[in-house]
Amino acid sequence: MEDRFQGGSWFRHGAVVDESAVGRETFVGFRVVLRHATVGNGAQIAARAQILGSREQPVRIGDGAWIGVGARIAPGVRIGEHAIVGAGSEVHENVGAHTISYGRPAVARGTITTRFDEGDGIEGVLAIVRKRQKHDTTRLFPGGPSDPDGYFDCAATLGQGVAIGRAAIMIGRPDGPSPDGGITVGTRTALGDHLVAEGGGGLAIGADVTLGDAVTITTSTHEHRTPGRPWTAAPVYIATGVVVGDGATIVGPVRIGAGATIAPDAVVTRSVASGETSKGIFG
Repeated sequence: MEDRFQGGSWFRHGAVVDESAVGRETFVGFRVVLRHATVGNGAQIAARAQILGSREQPVRIGDGAWIGVGARIAPGVRIGEHAIVGAGSEVHENVGAHTISYGRPAVARGTITTRFDEGDGIEGVLAIVRKRQKHDTTRLFPGGPSDPDGYFDCAATLGQGVAIGRAAIMIGRPDGPSPDGGITVGTRTALGDHLVAEGGGGLAIGADVTLGDAVTITTSTHEHRTPGRPWTAAPVYIATGVVVGDGATIVGPVRIGAGATIAPDAVVTRSVASGETSKGIFG
């Protein structure tokens, strides 16, 4: 099957699309992998989700469905209209329409009763981005690294001795959906390779923090109980001396206390106390 895209959809940096069809006004986030899939209208697929269909067993994602950060969808799975798949979930069975499903493996956790007939899409955020680009075409923060595989569109404040790894993606500005958008990073902090840091809702990282490779941080969410599922800021604060393992995902709003450790591949959606070791919600 050849790739087919309808109008009004938004594909972010690093997305890989292979033999798939995508409907109108659909969002495909940073470094998403979309293989042998048919995606309906108004769907939203968050950063690093992997939709792994095959020619023999394609994946189908219904209109208005939402796939969370880093979720993995196995071959042959059907995701129903307006369903929600939680961050970091591994989906091996079909998800019914208007169903909330998450876990490793994902199971149904509830249903969505609010109707989403209008405004359930990306047009609101896209309107802000288009307006901003007319007045400010700055993409790199001052002193931002030169990296052809990276993407930098953020208001960033970096302390002395900050190290940014290869192929980083860092976004978030106060002229976006939230006036608190932006990223601050403390002194001597190391950000690993292939970072995805979405700071639209506000991201603050303290001094002497270590982020491993392929870490994902997102600072926004959507209110699924409200028609249109409006974009909502979900800030993340990571205190001094935190260590975040390779492949971990942090979904705001959360605070990670000083000296805490986040295990590799953890999915963190709740705050972590100082000095605590967290394996995330699936640990």
